[in-house]
Amino acid sequence: MAILDPNPPQFPAAWATSYGQDRFGLWQGLEINGVRQVMRWIPPGRFMMGSNDEEPDRDSDEAQHQVTISKGFYMADTACTQALWSAVMEGNPSEFNDRPENPVDTVSWNDCQNFIDRANKTLHGQFKLRLPSESEWEYAARGGSQTAFWWG
Repeated sequence: MAILDPNPPQFPAAWATSYGQDRFGLWQGLEINGVRQVMRWIPPGRFMMGSNDEEPDRDSDEAQHQVTISKGFYMADTACTQALWSAVMEGNPSEFNDRPENPVDTVSWNDCQNFIDRANKTLHGQFKLRLPSESEWEYAARGGSQTAFWWG
């Protein structure tokens, strides 16, 4: 999931090919080489990161602690699709490659860094894509809930 750092956040942003608001909030469409990725606005805020002692499948290193996300950010609303990967990398490494809208698979962290570097060059410095931090990912994934998952 790539993130772009808006500086300052704009709606619609100069890079957006589409935009709107739905029950999940504000979104903007980012297009790279003809493939669209929806980016969701994640506003700043505080949340309890980690899990409580009673949560199923909890690991011992997941003690709850308060985290503040001081700057809002945009985050892709899906995993990187094979279509987007192919549009940037000019190839599809996925083992399960029967549908371009499926997530790319069989890639390493280094492969993802190469993807981001190439995507950023394609975007000609309009902004920078990057991977989310662990706290940004958990904050976005929880969707404002206090539960283990956004749905409860």
